[in-house]
Amino acid sequence: MSNEYSTGTLIRILYVRKVFEYENYDRRIEYDILSFKTD
Repeated sequence: MSNEYSTGTLIRILYVRKVFEYENYDRRIEYDILSFKTD
């Protein structure tokens, strides 16, 4: 039982981390574009 809970928590953490990485990536691209236009 604790093993299943551990697996579910791990998957959830990995999913949240993936979403966070994607949001960070998009934000970084927008920041680079703004910097490029301003430069």
